[in-house]
Amino acid sequence: DKSVKYLVIGDGRMRNVLENRTKELKISDFVEFLGEMPNDQEYKYMDLAKVVVFPSSAEAMSIACIEAMMIGTPVVATKIGGLVDLLGENNLFGILVDLFGNRVSTYEAPLIKSIPKEKYREFAQRILESLHGQNNELAAKAKKFAREKYSWETLIDLILSFSYKESEKESY
Repeated sequence: DKSVKYLVIGDGRMRNVLENRTKELKISDFVEFLGEMPNDQEYKYMDLAKVVVFPSSAEAMSIACIEAMMIGTPVVATKIGGLVDLLGENNLFGILVDLFGNRVSTYEAPLIKSIPKEKYREFAQRILESLHGQNNELAAKAKKFAREKYSWETLIDLILSFSYKESEKESY
């Protein structure tokens, strides 16, 4: 969709590959690489976004995904690692696309040519659906879920409950 500006936040070893690929595809006018930035700035971009995309080949527990969920921005992600745990196996809180053919995280990002074109098309279609508001209901459910399960209050209570249980063990 040429009416959309795609922003890539963060740096990594794939940045040069991605920048070169945007040039090859002649889409550089629509994609901006912002690089690494402080979390408070990253959060502002997620709040302005119509959709946040995680095309990851490796993800444990994504804090950025939790942040997007907490502010109610629709999420489209690869069906990999911790993203499945956050968004739900059956797209409960966001859209997952099986881009790589397995759920196992790997830091060896697959070569672009090794992924079937229909997988890319499906991923792009899910992003476009979110851009056009088709996943706003999922985002609202994700916001409620993330705020209940991952708020600082909830996490602090969980940590304290573990600390309390450990101190009880020591008294035996």
